[in-house]
Amino acid sequence: MTRLQRHSGVLCLLAVAGLLSIGWLVVLPAVASRPAVSGYLQRLDDQGIDASAMFYTELEMMPKLLERRERNR
Repeated sequence: MTRLQRHSGVLCLLAVAGLLSIGWLVVLPAVASRPAVSGYLQRLDDQGIDASAMFYTELEMMPKLLERRERNR
């Protein structure tokens, strides 16, 4: 492997890490602050559902959530 190939691999890794960091630290918090998303997160919190672990905590609440979804259609 040449020195140029090694440096381009490192640069690619840094670029991907940078893009992921921007998404995680800038884009996701900006989306979470939007009214629709923050309202949804607040409803989950009010019901005792941890949004960061939804697949584990929402199981017993799922019928109520689906019923609300059907009513809102």
